Amino acid sequence: MNNKLLIKIMFLFNIVTIVLFAKQVPIQKVVSITLPIGVPSIIEFPFEIKAVKATSFIYKVKIKKDNSLDLLEPLSANNKNRQQNAKQNKVRQKDTFVNKPIIISRTKRVITITPKKEGRMSLIIWGYKYPIILDIKTKLMKKDSYDRYIEFIDYSQNKQKAFKFEAVPHEKVIIKLIRYIYNNKVPQGYTYQVGTLDYTTNGIRLIQVKSIIGNRYKAEEWIVENETNRSIILYPQMFYTNGIYAVTFENNKLRPKEKVRMFIVAKNK
Repeated sequence: MNNKLLIKIMFLFNIVTIVLFAKQVPIQKVVSITLPIGVPSIIEFPFEIKAVKATSFIYKVKIKKDNSLDLLEPLSANNKNRQQNAKQNKVRQKDTFVNKPIIISRTKRVITITPKKEGRMSLIIWGYKYPIILDIKTKLMKKDSYDRYIEFIDYSQNKQKAFKFEAVPHEKVIIKLIRYIYNNKVPQGYTYQVGTLDYTTNGIRLIQVKSIIGNRYKAEEWIVENETNRSIILYPQMFYTNGIYAVTFENNKLRPKEKVRMFIVAKNK
């Protein structure tokens, strides 16, 4: 494999990883977000963007406590001396507008923002049933402490799509959900969540990989690992609890230290 092909594959892998672990945010009229300086952040909307208006970027300026009170007082004809002193003072309380402190580009449904300075600004986005205001704050942040991909979700729209997906006989919904989660796909109207659970019982380790969640149903993928020194056979009944409709495995015979994928369909409570 040549270097160019390897770089391309790694680039595509990184894009897929970012999208897969997107932070999902419900659509509201005003949304406040904090973006990291120095890296592009991707913001996706569930509608076609018609227009975007940006306010001026307001650069953050540090103010010394000694001068803050004087500078905050309103100027009038009676305090000309204070006005002159404030002008001569090296530290001023004002918002400094700088050239290209933030780079913004957009496509039909995506806005990419790369901040270069610390400060704040607002974006007004048209295309939804009402304008959406993004109040953006930019700051230096530690790596892996921020979300580089933010996906806005219209939960009212999703609910209708999920109802349609689930509007078939119960057994068919179960089969469809197992097929979707097995193939790493998400049905329309369902939301994706990364798994957080990890525990061991009787020598069997269970690691929650992901969930896809609708209105009345949800499906989960787990990794089942045999941590014992003997072979074991898995049965669905071992994992049934209240509200679980179906349990299935890629393989139900596990040798010592072997792993297998398990899929569960349950009631969404």
